[in-house]
Amino acid sequence: MTGSKSQSNIEGLNYDELKKICDEKEMLNYKQLCERLDIPILNGTSKTKQIKEINTICKYEKNWKKI
Repeated sequence: MTGSKSQSNIEGLNYDELKKICDEKEMLNYKQLCERLDIPILNGTSKTKQIKEINTICKYEKNWKKI
């Protein structure tokens, strides 16, 4: 398909759950974060883009394998 828009990797994100995670400063791995936020678990460049999209909403700190 020509001229199609790229789809957001955080479509359907649960903003209330994200606020709760941020407020409580929970440490989650990527899979846990995706499950809690109701977003797809991706890999490769899609995963990187997804994390960057989340970072536009809230700041996160990567600590070893936890976000």
